[in-house]
Amino acid sequence: MIHGESHLFAGLYLKKLIRAKLLFAFRSNTVMDKRMSIIENRGKQFEQLAISLEILKFKGYEKIVGKRADLILFQSEFDRESYLSRVPRFRSKTAVIRGNISEPHFRAEYKDINTSSHLRTLLFIGGVGERKGIRHLIEAVELLKKENKDVKLIAVGGGSKLESRKEYIRDHGLEDAIVFMGRQSNPFPFFKDADLVVVPSLFDSYPDVVLEALHTGAPVIASRVGGIPDILCHDDLLFEPANARAIADRIGEMIDQPSRYLEARRLCAERRKEFLFDWAEEHERLMRCD
Repeated sequence: MIHGESHLFAGLYLKKLIRAKLLFAFRSNTVMDKRMSIIENRGKQFEQLAISLEILKFKGYEKIVGKRADLILFQSEFDRESYLSRVPRFRSKTAVIRGNISEPHFRAEYKDINTSSHLRTLLFIGGVGERKGIRHLIEAVELLKKENKDVKLIAVGGGSKLESRKEYIRDHGLEDAIVFMGRQSNPFPFFKDADLVVVPSLFDSYPDVVLEALHTGAPVIASRVGGIPDILCHDDLLFEPANARAIADRIGEMIDQPSRYLEARRLCAERRKEFLFDWAEEHERLMRCD
């Protein structure tokens, strides 16, 4: 079993050496990630060219995996269909095993630490560049403040755009509504006091932060991109990407109608049950059936 393109050729060598079958697992959607990088580097022609060449390289990897692997795994249906849109003839070799909630990352001490009953404090965890969509969340908070909604955003994460984000907040008088905490080695304590986790990604293959929120009991809403709909499923927990108005409306509904907020908590608690399984055992099951 091999995870990730960087180990592909070592896996193929071992397959030949010991005459074994090869299970190859894609841990992310590299082609979609690289396409997002092109957007993030708009105006930088050299960087965009380099990224385009990387995309061609990974598409080559995808074809080799399709031809040489005996079974190909993905984290979400979105990633599988994205792959098959480029190499459709390998569908019979593919399967999906989602990420799960288990030790050691999802420690028992953080299970259900969130017991919030109303919505005021929002939590964002991730890089502050374009890909994670924080710009649109900041704009959504600005809209909510203009509508006299009492909200506060705690943003955990860093990146090269951190200072420009802070500058926007200062220029628009949002210092009392948005606080940046910078990079943190352990995100779990921040879930305890958050009323709602917001994941406004422009693309995300399978974000850990959504599973982390479910583990802690914190309700979470997220953009309808990548593998996120596979995790959350319910329309009430999803919104359209790159749309500050859609984010603000979803949050505003939960503020004005507390029952909507409590319903989101219930839906998230139900979704968590879907990720309480033995991840390694699922791989073994598929390998035995192959």
